[in-house]
Amino acid sequence: MIPYNVDFFNPVDFSLRLHANVDAIEYSYDYLSPDSNEIEMMAGNVVKNDYIYIYRGNEKYFGIVTGISSDTPGLYKIRYDDFLSVFKSEILFDTNLQGTGTLEDTIKSLIERYWVNNSDTIQNVFGLSVATTSSTTSWGFNLKSDTENMHHCIVDFYDSIIARALEKYGVRILVAPNPQTKKIVLSVGVCESQDKYIESDLSNVISKNVVIKDTDNTINKLVVYNTENYNASSARAYFLHTDGSYSRTNSDRVTPVKFDITTTAPDKNEEAPKTFEQMADAAAEDFFGKIKYNNLIEIEVLSDDPLVKPDEIEIGQAVKVISDGSIYTSMLTGRRIKAASTLLIFGSIRLDLTKRRK
Repeated sequence: MIPYNVDFFNPVDFSLRLHANVDAIEYSYDYLSPDSNEIEMMAGNVVKNDYIYIYRGNEKYFGIVTGISSDTPGLYKIRYDDFLSVFKSEILFDTNLQGTGTLEDTIKSLIERYWVNNSDTIQNVFGLSVATTSSTTSWGFNLKSDTENMHHCIVDFYDSIIARALEKYGVRILVAPNPQTKKIVLSVGVCESQDKYIESDLSNVISKNVVIKDTDNTINKLVVYNTENYNASSARAYFLHTDGSYSRTNSDRVTPVKFDITTTAPDKNEEAPKTFEQMADAAAEDFFGKIKYNNLIEIEVLSDDPLVKPDEIEIGQAVKVISDGSIYTSMLTGRRIKAASTLLIFGSIRLDLTKRRK
């Protein structure tokens, strides 16, 4: 078996600190709720916060060293997080950005503001650049101002923006380190690869787990009231349809009716005022927008499986999984690499209580 290359770089100037090879790795990656990983090897020159770059063929993993320990002289356990974990920081977000411009440009400008062109130059990430590859309009996360009519709030950039961008709109960030040019290029956009079909009942599938959130037990009607008057005649109702979409049209609905009620009010900010109807639409989009990939599908195959080709499926790529005669639509959101097999994780549901997303 071809070994993995493992390189460590100084984040200050991207200079090579150590190169080594390892025969096998175990790696867990969850875009919606990032994991930590560990590798054991001879690596005496490595220090905390170094970059780690593991690569072999189509497999490429880039992260940041978070801890180093040793129980045996000369042999070290190196713990590391995915590079995108650098964005697990609180930022000041302008709520007026929602629904204006594109989601990709907004993510790009926020990264540049805090990690590329920041006035605190030490905070900037050496060699980091951002490009967009698609344009998603009419977006929003129903983020509201911390203070009434001030249109700003403090949010965790990763949890509130990056993870939800993939979950709701299929917009992901791909990381491409280039040690030769000392660059880290981020690409923000929707996966353009064609939908992939996976037949999970074939003999090449080692194991599978299919968990579909039952829409019969999901809230399928939302009523939004205006807090200025709580008038039932002006409240806006939204309905979930049998194809997973939602609208204000009372037809082709999921039944029996299970409803919820929420409230909002016009945003009277002078710079970008929004009507009650606009605010209610944003609340409904946030409420129903998570249903599209409201499933968990886990499929384990050999890492070199010629049918599924697990190393070629991209984060955010749409898939149609055929299981027990039914076809389920989902997208790749994570993977786990073992000695000889790969577990592909699709959808937005997480069963682990420590990682469960609402």
